Amino acid sequence: MSGPKIIPGAEQELKHFMDISWCPYQFQHRNAVLVPRLDGKQDGRGRTGKLFSQTLNSSSTISHCIVLFHDPSIAPDPNPGAKKRWLPVETCSVFYALGDGVCGFGDICHGGV
Repeated sequence: MSGPKIIPGAEQELKHFMDISWCPYQFQHRNAVLVPRLDGKQDGRGRTGKLFSQTLNSSSTISHCIVLFHDPSIAPDPNPGAKKRWLPVETCSVFYALGDGVCGFGDICHGGV
């Protein structure tokens, strides 16, 4: 596989998603960067982070999660004369493996959190 840069902690998540037929192509880019889920860490603000750090961070809810973005310092610049942005990452993709703990009626993921 060419690319990607894998941030420490993302290896297990990447392994999970590589077993899904359409996912490997998403990660095979020279400028791809893969970041592990960070929601398992408490943010120090008490109870505010529990939805993602505990409730949705289990094998029955969201068992795997990985973030993919493209490093603009590696990618060719289509407009080199343009003003540089303060946040160079324009988009990212987040891959979730959803379990039956997020299902509402009829095995449909509940969208109203």
